[in-house]
Amino acid sequence: YMHLISNVSVTLIVGIPLEMLHGPWRVALIYVGSVLAGSLTGSIIMPNEFFVGASGGVFGVMGANLANFILNWTLLQQNKRCFVALIIANCVTFIFMTIYAVILNVPEFQNVVHTVHMMGWTAGLILSLTLLRCFGKHR
Repeated sequence: YMHLISNVSVTLIVGIPLEMLHGPWRVALIYVGSVLAGSLTGSIIMPNEFFVGASGGVFGVMGANLANFILNWTLLQQNKRCFVALIIANCVTFIFMTIYAVILNVPEFQNVVHTVHMMGWTAGLILSLTLLRCFGKHR
């Protein structure tokens, strides 16, 4: 259950602030796109295995969080409450991921496909740089 609890916790902690800033549809597209990218990459690398779970999407939302910082750094520094909330979300996520990495030696976590995590994060970052709004610039 630890993997499930980690996925849900990180998704809520990081996903809610992103949804509040950018709306549910953008975040949903990033999440689903990251799940697909992670699963497809895992299927290519390990064609005889099957994959279950949302870890690619969870890591995609974390990549989206980094993209949000890149796109809106100046504006986030001006809005102290939003900036502090995102910093806290990132710190809590980092703590969760550090704990998760330490727990990886437990036999229960030996079947985790880390390629899915890495590709989910990469896809989330790339998708977010195109889908998330940059609030500081007017078009």
